[in-house]
Amino acid sequence: MLHGFSWFLLPVDARSPAIGNTQILVFWQACHGANWILSLWFYSTCGRERVSSFGVQTDSDMAKLLILTGSQEGKLCELREERVTVGRASDNMIHLPDESISSYHATFIRDGAHYRLRDLNSTNGTFVEGAPITEIALNNGDRIRFGDIQARFMAETPAATEPLSAIPPSSVAPASTASSLPPPPVATSPVSAEPPPVSVAPPVLSPPGFPPQKTTSSTPFLIGLAVGLLLFLILLTMSVVGFWFFYGRAARLRAEPRKESPPVESVTPVKPSAPVVEPSPATATNTPVVPAPPMEETPPKPEPVKPSPAAVPPSEPSSPLVPAPVPVPAPTNVAPTPVPAPATEKPAPTPAPVPPTPTPPATTPAPVVKPSATAPTAVETAKPVAPFTGVKPNPYDGQNVLVSQNQIDTVVFAYLQRLGIPPASPCSDAVFVRRAYLDVIGTLPTAEEARAFIEDKSPNKRGVLIDKLLERDEYAEYWSLKWCDILRVKSEFPINLWPNAVQAYHQWIRNCLKENRPYDQFVRDLLTSSGSNFREPPVNFYRAVQSKDPQTLAQTVALTFMGVRAEKWPKEQLNGMAEFFAQVGYKSTSEWKEEIVYYDPGKATNTPTAVFPDGTRVELPIGKDPRIIFANWLIQPSNPWFNRNIVNRIWYWLLGRGIIHEPDDIRPDNPPVMPELLTLLERELVTNRYDLKAVFRLILKSRTYQLSSVPRTNDPRAEVYFAFYPVRRLEAEVLIDAINQITGSTEKYSSPIPEPFTFIPENVRSIALADGSISSPFLELFGRSSRATGMETERSNRPTPAQQLHLLNSSHILRKIEQSPKLRALIQQGKGKSRSVADALYLTILSRYPTEEEWRVISAYNKSGDWSQRTGLDVAWALINSAEFQCRH
Repeated sequence: MLHGFSWFLLPVDARSPAIGNTQILVFWQACHGANWILSLWFYSTCGRERVSSFGVQTDSDMAKLLILTGSQEGKLCELREERVTVGRASDNMIHLPDESISSYHATFIRDGAHYRLRDLNSTNGTFVEGAPITEIALNNGDRIRFGDIQARFMAETPAATEPLSAIPPSSVAPASTASSLPPPPVATSPVSAEPPPVSVAPPVLSPPGFPPQKTTSSTPFLIGLAVGLLLFLILLTMSVVGFWFFYGRAARLRAEPRKESPPVESVTPVKPSAPVVEPSPATATNTPVVPAPPMEETPPKPEPVKPSPAAVPPSEPSSPLVPAPVPVPAPTNVAPTPVPAPATEKPAPTPAPVPPTPTPPATTPAPVVKPSATAPTAVETAKPVAPFTGVKPNPYDGQNVLVSQNQIDTVVFAYLQRLGIPPASPCSDAVFVRRAYLDVIGTLPTAEEARAFIEDKSPNKRGVLIDKLLERDEYAEYWSLKWCDILRVKSEFPINLWPNAVQAYHQWIRNCLKENRPYDQFVRDLLTSSGSNFREPPVNFYRAVQSKDPQTLAQTVALTFMGVRAEKWPKEQLNGMAEFFAQVGYKSTSEWKEEIVYYDPGKATNTPTAVFPDGTRVELPIGKDPRIIFANWLIQPSNPWFNRNIVNRIWYWLLGRGIIHEPDDIRPDNPPVMPELLTLLERELVTNRYDLKAVFRLILKSRTYQLSSVPRTNDPRAEVYFAFYPVRRLEAEVLIDAINQITGSTEKYSSPIPEPFTFIPENVRSIALADGSISSPFLELFGRSSRATGMETERSNRPTPAQQLHLLNSSHILRKIEQSPKLRALIQQGKGKSRSVADALYLTILSRYPTEEEWRVISAYNKSGDWSQRTGLDVAWALINSAEFQCRH
């Protein structure tokens, strides 16, 4: 209504040619406001019964669930949402705190006017009219049992659709009251000839939880209609008055003579709080941009900046594969000409152009440093920025000669030469140290580690670094994260391993990686173990599935250890492999949630014949576990399914793309792009007796892995044939750990079900989390794996606008930076040493020194010359929001 009245208060310019349309809009808004008020009054006076007759769902015709037994007997639950979950967990819409109910037991699904009930793989099952169900359409009055809890589904008001006897006696009246009623009187007189008296029907009783039925009267409707019409007439009268008011005002304004506008005076520009250097579209980059100073009339003579010895890498002989330095072209983005000054003054000189910044490997826009709250606002004389001359520095490409380091380079470079695709230059030492730390141990190098590696002059320092990283404890933590994604290590729905089983399973995986257990023994233990899920952790492989039937187990084995999606196989082939897992048995113990996985010969089928994935048939001897027969076939050195899968996964993990891509979709019509390279890695694995670290060393020490992320060609085949290192966003766990390491902060984790073994101390790193059910809002936002299927595509590392906004503006990240004790101490220690503070910030966040161009822009932003806490935190905020920090490159 206020919106409608606001049209009466609009100032109207009589000189506008659209003066006639304003009155039309005023009249329309008045009518619209009256209609709105009439609708509200009609709804409030006529009641929900009349609204329901027009097809709007109300409380009286909404489906409901009446609980008949248990601690919530007599409770009436409304099914308001499209999906309503039932379970023991507190976040279910229908919460049933009973031990026979699973955490997420079942869900009601509304499909138009009908409802369906779906069981969520509950432990004790869901029953409708006494029959177990997986999913069923519900009818009004159906009796439902969740575990030991009885309930009734009611699609309409029970009083209108069911007799009173249909309601359980316990919900109508207490038993004691019913038994105390006197018996009905017995007629003792003979039947007379007079007609019996007319009996009055008893009132209809409403069951518990329902409001008593009310009769609907038309009187409120007529009153509401009359009041609404009265309001409509009042607003219509006001609109007519407003029309004539504006019309008369417009006529008066037309009669007034026009006034000349005063002359425009020259205005001295006011310095903004934090001017920003805006590169031209052709040179837009991801390098953190820091505001440049304003310009003054007389440009000072530019002084050469003496480069830091650590900032410029030592010169090395150039390679024919490394592009020659390209001089910076003459800039064209000249600042606009200022307003002409009076004739007695000299015109201000044209300010110098802002030079372009170097282009990093990523393509998303770079953030701009936040303006400081204490920035000066006084009027100052503009100062021009000294133009940057010389060769644009590139901190991503090294100066090494591109030569083959091992057999991988021989194969890859030969392919690239035949295809005419030039490989990228070798990456710089600063890029390599950051890449190796993130790829091998999922951890950002500290400023001291990065500085020591960059300044080291040893020719074999890269190989030495790789050997050291493979022996660090973080290696086992980071690669446990990868394997837990594949093996679906999760305590809650839909895997339901239970928290203490998850802890035992994760610890076993971590110990295997730390001890560098041969891969074939690791897989054999997973396939053939029997025992308790708490005391024999490998048996959880057969429990970490959404269904325990033989076909599902066969699909899980094929996906995990062969990289094959067996659900696409012919049915006969899948059933033949499923025979190896048809005798897997499960039984519970007296300990809460403990389960024994064992070989159960009683489940043997009438056809004791199984089929290997290659089509070979085998007779299953009586008394021998078929899982052992399958494991012996799988891990033999001559089996290409087994070796090809794991080396292709390792290549995918380190270089972002599999030789067969996707790595878990190996099939005949998806061949490898370099068959010789895949064969080479398989041979290396078998030769080193399934030592996975040997395969890691071979790949990490190759020049193919050490190529720059800046391609030298626009050919789309360059990425497919590994002509450069692909830029990828960091995993959610690695990214938040890096931010916490830089700022010295911690993260809080939570579990949807507060059960034992779910409390995680804040100082635990995200890559060390065992349970996929324990998470944080940051991990969920940045695409952490759900661990439901074991496929690589469950983890999403694709940047989204919500992620960028969180890093830029959320109180979560800003609080970490503003309250960072580590960053504040770093800035405080560099008081009076501006270059050392900038070097420390860049080494801490980007693992490299700032280029001379970046140092010049930072110096311009830091006008005082001495770093304040505000300036240092602004620069840190800009670097954390750069694509260079958020991506591995």
